[in-house]
Amino acid sequence: MIGSFLHKDFKKDYSISAIDRGNESTAENYYSVDLTQVSDVKTFAKKSPKCDALIFLVGLAHKKGKGKELDEFRRINKQTLVNLLSILGEKDKLPEIIIFATHQTRITIHRFNNRKININNSE
Repeated sequence: MIGSFLHKDFKKDYSISAIDRGNESTAENYYSVDLTQVSDVKTFAKKSPKCDALIFLVGLAHKKGKGKELDEFRRINKQTLVNLLSILGEKDKLPEIIIFATHQTRITIHRFNNRKININNSE
């Protein structure tokens, strides 16, 4: 919902690319990518243009009530971001600004002045 609202609002003034899991679309600059699958992320990174900013709104809220636990939500949400940033880094396509928000965290904004990011994969 939030992602759809931002996409609709921002596309008026900016070139926007969108990623969604499993939902096919004919929209321009739209990519169907399962961010839990490294092979899907690699394909996306190869095809997609380099962007100035990444607004990463991910969540598994739609799976609540199906036996998933909060720790699993957090692990998957973090891993999808790690997958995306790692592969974009390999392709020299890391954005300078990253905004990360999930249903269980506060919004985090990072600005990277150099092109290298150390992704800590443990918490």
